[in-house]
Amino acid sequence: MSKKTSFTLYLRTVLDQFHDPQFTLTTCLSLIAILIAIGGVLVSLMTTRKFKALQVVILASTSMVEVKNDIVNDITIFYKGEPIHNLSLYQVKVENTGNLPIHVEDFTEPIKFVFPDRAKIIEAAVLESSPPNIGMTVAVEQNIASLSKVLLNANDRVIVRFLVTDMPANGNIHPFTVGARITELMGISVVNAIEEEDIAGLKLKKDILNYSLITLGVLLGIGILLWLTMGWISIATRFRYSTRSEEELKKALREVVAELQNSKRTEEELKKAFEDVVADLQKLEQKKVQKPKKTKDKRG
Repeated sequence: MSKKTSFTLYLRTVLDQFHDPQFTLTTCLSLIAILIAIGGVLVSLMTTRKFKALQVVILASTSMVEVKNDIVNDITIFYKGEPIHNLSLYQVKVENTGNLPIHVEDFTEPIKFVFPDRAKIIEAAVLESSPPNIGMTVAVEQNIASLSKVLLNANDRVIVRFLVTDMPANGNIHPFTVGARITELMGISVVNAIEEEDIAGLKLKKDILNYSLITLGVLLGIGILLWLTMGWISIATRFRYSTRSEEELKKALREVVAELQNSKRTEEELKKAFEDVVADLQKLEQKKVQKPKKTKDKRG
């Protein structure tokens, strides 16, 4: 039997399996599982793309000293020898929330905190950093504080404290604006501590959903593919090895021929039965050809 004929018979055997509803359902479920796994991987890749981003979290915003307008001319308050009308404390956390490092050479302009024009920063300092060897410092000029350009790896963070006087009483959500010019920086977000917790919670839920989709898709896909593989192995085994003897095959062929003349079965059923018998006969003949012949040992 030629390779082309063998492949054709095998293909027919495979296609015949799709008449079985269970086999068709298994195949469809397998394809769905593969699509779920691919979708989970794509979502994970989209959400874990490489980017640079900064987040400023306002940890504290407190008015330490404030003189009311009706007695401002009667009271003078000094801080380190300088008269002030009010004193506000701000404590912020600056963090690289991206997954790429921000190198020193990436900075065109440093990270700047700009307070209102009338305000004056009288003290600014880095309280702590993680890791502790970041080495960031703060330079102050009237109402602007500039952070030194340092390497910020992913999740590196510093906590900075500002003491500011002459802050105007306004309804702004944030007491300052933050800016920087950094190569390929996605953006700088300014949030308070509560908003930071909400963002972290959403990120955690998104990560759990992504990994759950991937895990579910992979496990479901593996399970159904194993089930499907066993079905394909069964098909190949049934095609390759015939369990019927030559006499049984000949009898089956005669029955098929007889039914062709006077049959109650449909044409498709008869055709399939005929093809099965012919295929088994061909395989049986092939086995005979491949079977080694025994030779007698003739010795003088």
